[in-house]
Amino acid sequence: MAPHCKSCGSSRLLQLNGETCLHFPGLSGINKSPIFSFGKLTVCLDCGGMDSLIAPKELKLVREHAADVQNLADQSGRSGPAAPDPSGDMPRPTKRLP
Repeated sequence: MAPHCKSCGSSRLLQLNGETCLHFPGLSGINKSPIFSFGKLTVCLDCGGMDSLIAPKELKLVREHAADVQNLADQSGRSGPAAPDPSGDMPRPTKRLP
């Protein structure tokens, strides 16, 4: 069975090599170094939806940085990064790209 897009259900998917630079939002994340991740990306050729996984090494860094950013946010009374959606679903695109 062929994989399908999580956003639109299309089977027209293309796997690409990708480079992602992750930045933490807000003032509490401004002093954090970006995290570079290299891996496979799956792109839907119909809706533009994209799915990817972060390698274990980079995921460990994300977890460490998230804890630091959350601790700073707790001390300042501001909110840190949002917790990931436990369902694992990607947000649906609001419109199709040309």
